[in-house]
Amino acid sequence: GPLSDRIGRKPVILGGCCVLVASTLGCGCATTYGWFLFGRVLQALGESVDVCLIALIRDYVPDEQERFKVGAQLSAIFSIGPVLAPSFGGFMASWFGWRSTFFLLAGCMLLLAVFGASVLKESAPDFDQVSRTYLEDAMVVASDGHLVSLLLTEMFFGSVVVAMLANASYVLEVEYGMSVVASSSVLSLFACSALAGSVLSLCFGGMPMLRRAKVCVGLQVVPVLVWTVTGLFFLKSQWGYISSTALAFVMSAGLVPPSIGTLFMQPVGHVAGMASSLKMSVFWILGSLLSAVATQMTVRYSAQGLVFAQTSFLVVATFTFWFGFGAAPPEWACQEPQAAEEKQADADKSASANVVEKQAA
Repeated sequence: GPLSDRIGRKPVILGGCCVLVASTLGCGCATTYGWFLFGRVLQALGESVDVCLIALIRDYVPDEQERFKVGAQLSAIFSIGPVLAPSFGGFMASWFGWRSTFFLLAGCMLLLAVFGASVLKESAPDFDQVSRTYLEDAMVVASDGHLVSLLLTEMFFGSVVVAMLANASYVLEVEYGMSVVASSSVLSLFACSALAGSVLSLCFGGMPMLRRAKVCVGLQVVPVLVWTVTGLFFLKSQWGYISSTALAFVMSAGLVPPSIGTLFMQPVGHVAGMASSLKMSVFWILGSLLSAVATQMTVRYSAQGLVFAQTSFLVVATFTFWFGFGAAPPEWACQEPQAAEEKQADADKSASANVVEKQAA
């Protein structure tokens, strides 16, 4: 992310694609566990260029309402992978062997790299005359209490998703006695629920960004109540757990992220790469640490522990947003879209000019 602020989005994205091609081929050709593990680590490194996609949207789409729609569409696309990947990968492994999946993915990434090299245009702000450290870029976000509040809100919402990914299979297979194939199908249903929530969020595209975020976060009272009632009375049935979690993922995993993400990226156009890196790091890394709490509750109390842990995360996320941002929002979040964009453009130019003057002095 921050590297793309300095050398440009295009070389970072293309470099990541090349790392993905090489590492995926390495996994497919692996003959030892160590070789395979090293290839997977390199895959994770190449996959980290995903954060540039968020920065690209901030660069290419200055209008926040249009940017929200694009972000919702991207969230929907991200939801398709967990739906298709398990079944498609299983069929490929059964028909052609497990290595075939890696070879196919490497070929797809190579085509994407060639396509990106030919059509992708550089969109990063001009950094030629600006001298900032990575820490200074990070402090643009870390020194703003409202932005930190949005990051923490995303962290708690992210922990709901990660807790499900880490523990739902255990609950379905151990407590409810479902087969691996059946539990995989249920996980695909949850992914479809998140996809439905992303599509549903487009219905709020005409609202101002602050009102839209307040509405989407306020609607979390629905999954909180549903999960609470289910956890108290209806978890003896697997369908109680499945239906309540599917509804919760429509309302939380699908509906909220585009709204909060658009709001968070609004004032950070000049450091969009760093901001998107912090956003994804907090969502996944800190969210994963929180999900460890849900894992312990799942081991001790099974489905009820998982449901109540995820409910607690939703409640904390909602309070974090309202007390840290919604109750006293910053001026830029309260402005009309066009005025906010004009003021933010002036602020970005002023920030760059101040750094250049400081460098010259």
